[in-house]
Amino acid sequence: MAAARSFLALLLLTAATAAFAHADEGRAFDITTAASTPRKVLNGGSDGHLASAASQAVSALKTAVEAIESVLNINAPGALGASNEVKQLSGLDNFKRVIATEKKVVVMFTANKKCRGCKAIESVYADMSEDYAAVAFYIVDADAEEEIAASFADLLYRLPAVIAFKDGDQFGYAIGQDVLGDLVHLLERLVA
Repeated sequence: MAAARSFLALLLLTAATAAFAHADEGRAFDITTAASTPRKVLNGGSDGHLASAASQAVSALKTAVEAIESVLNINAPGALGASNEVKQLSGLDNFKRVIATEKKVVVMFTANKKCRGCKAIESVYADMSEDYAAVAFYIVDADAEEEIAASFADLLYRLPAVIAFKDGDQFGYAIGQDVLGDLVHLLERLVA
């Protein structure tokens, strides 16, 4: 949902800028056909230009948003932006079952008692889960789940750490300060 909203915001900003630029030149701008045609501004003066441009921009933007939401089918189950909740994962047997049965999985290891930045990153991780509905997102508290953490001791030297799995096999990982930047690249490769 966040990616779709960012895309819509960028599109709306572009459309509004174009509408005002065309109005400044005394021309109308129609975003739905991406065509501009010269026309006289009836109200005259710069206030008339701005009022006309604002009216055109609002109308065009509403049409554009409706068209994009229709094409993206944003509210459909399983569609872009569909809810993809981050789940807490506990128990080594449960962990192994999830990795074996889920097609694409990312697991974020945190240590809420020792890792000050982990809590802040968890909210961004949750937002990312909405952008990648085809991937199952989990969190493991490494302090509470020592058995699971011990299985990945070589990768958990710095937290937070995210490990990706595809078809039951370890696919890649992102560790440390730039975990979020690395995670974006990892997710893109995972869903490709």
